[in-house]
Amino acid sequence: MAPNRLILVLLFLMITFVACVDHKKTETNIANNMFTTDSVDVAMNRAMDIARKRFSAFDSAFESGRYDKDKFSIKVKYPHKQGNEYIWLVDISKVDGRYLGLVSDTPRATKMVKLGDRPAINNDDVVDWLYGKDSVLHGGYTLRLIYGRMTKEELEQERASFPYKIQD
Repeated sequence: MAPNRLILVLLFLMITFVACVDHKKTETNIANNMFTTDSVDVAMNRAMDIARKRFSAFDSAFESGRYDKDKFSIKVKYPHKQGNEYIWLVDISKVDGRYLGLVSDTPRATKMVKLGDRPAINNDDVVDWLYGKDSVLHGGYTLRLIYGRMTKEELEQERASFPYKIQD
């Protein structure tokens, strides 16, 4: 694996791979890269809806060939008995019109995928996406919301090693 790709994957593992699991209680656990949210979280549902509606921007950027392919990630919904787990997939590729991505974080609730899997991504299950350009984050709507909910200390910890600037 190229050093640049390895660094990016490690950064995503430490920071970006946020699994949002539907639960009744809202709770954050940065050490485990696990964020839970109420299934009726209006703001989170809105962020996921915006990401789905703007997925064509991700697709255009990916298809353009102007960006490093190792800077693209897609957040996918995987159901489980208590709701859904949302997992960021990296090392995105596209084969026969379908995206595939690497599960590089250990799923905690779903049994549909496991660490190291490279599943095809159903567009209906995409809840967020991101890529970086000129050190600026594009997409990442759920990530932006989660960052907005962090304490000042948590946010400083995350931003210290996050590779992109978040602009409105």
